[in-house]
Amino acid sequence: MWSYFSDFLELMRGIPRFAGMGDGSLLNAAFPNLRYVFISRSDKVRQAVSLWRALQTWVWREQESASAGQSGAPEQGGTPEQRSVYSFDAIGHLLEQLRRHEDAWRGFFFRIGQRPLALYYEDIAGDLQRSVARVLEALQIERSGDPAPPARNSMARQSDELSESWVQSYLEDVSRR
Repeated sequence: MWSYFSDFLELMRGIPRFAGMGDGSLLNAAFPNLRYVFISRSDKVRQAVSLWRALQTWVWREQESASAGQSGAPEQGGTPEQRSVYSFDAIGHLLEQLRRHEDAWRGFFFRIGQRPLALYYEDIAGDLQRSVARVLEALQIERSGDPAPPARNSMARQSDELSESWVQSYLEDVSRR
């Protein structure tokens, strides 16, 4: 996540052998043969809606077998859906922040002369096996035999009717402004 990256680099420069190094040099020295995988989401509005809901409910992921109230959210009364409210301004702010962070990553890769493997969330969610194959290929890791099907993901999709209604509300609000 871009918002933590500068802190990471600063802490790395606190190690004497990395002091004064540029970003790319530091990372290459610390992690020889480093390769980058850049994961983005095409639908930034849906990403902002998801982030806004998570910020309000403290539910960042949901286990498929988890029932309501077992997601790690602090006890605040009511279900996460009852505690969350649509906000055009909040979603818009998060949308711009997501775009700025993605632009910052792209600028970083350009500055250090790297072309990462680019994957989109939508593609990963649609074909996990193919996405894993692409990562292994980019990392030059040979697969022996037929690949095993990916293990069943224990995380449940959080997007639901409420998310979709917020996406539609946001898009309608944008068109009215």
